[in-house]
Amino acid sequence: MLNQKLSFDFDKRKAAVNAINKVDSEYPILLGSGSTVDLVIEEFAKKYSPQYEFVSASTLTSNKLLKHGFKEIEVDSITKSANLVCIDGADQIISIQGLNYCLKGHGGAFVREKRLWALASKIYVTVDKSKFTDNFTTYIPIEILQNAENEVISRLKENDFRFTDIRLRLDSQHQSLITDNHNLILDLFYDKELTVKNSIELDAQLHQIPGTVDTGLFLNEFADKTEIITS
Repeated sequence: MLNQKLSFDFDKRKAAVNAINKVDSEYPILLGSGSTVDLVIEEFAKKYSPQYEFVSASTLTSNKLLKHGFKEIEVDSITKSANLVCIDGADQIISIQGLNYCLKGHGGAFVREKRLWALASKIYVTVDKSKFTDNFTTYIPIEILQNAENEVISRLKENDFRFTDIRLRLDSQHQSLITDNHNLILDLFYDKELTVKNSIELDAQLHQIPGTVDTGLFLNEFADKTEIITS
């Protein structure tokens, strides 16, 4: 078990190194959130001086950048550009004929991550090989407005969705987790696997529910501009 964990950690760190070798220090680097992004920042700190500028998707990523002395700039100060790249992780990936469909959000920062993905011309999704799947097999997170919780849950319980469970995400103190956007997260569980087609249909349906901010499904908009980076 220990050897497996060491191998897993080594693969994640090697993938992080491979990702940073893809970027140019002349332009701000967009960073997602999570354990893989933490490793990316650590590897940047080993290899480069704090001349790099970053845009962060979460408070946790911002704190990590600050710890290592890197400069962070606000997302509102940049515009979509052919020179912008984003480095992020994913919880699951379906790869079909060069297109990459991602499920994200188990760390809770997916709404801000999706904004950065939209600004970037290239997204380097840094993962270990365990993240690849033929269909999505884990829960789908959605971020919702706090004052819409009851209404959204009521709509999600309708038969058309057929979720087996709907869970309000909690923090470490067993209180409702509040996102950096001051919203809530619901985790939606299925009793079946989701194909890309199923996921696209579900994403569209979820966005039609008043009070839904966004989902953890990163699909057609990003499928052709993601490059998967492994060890």
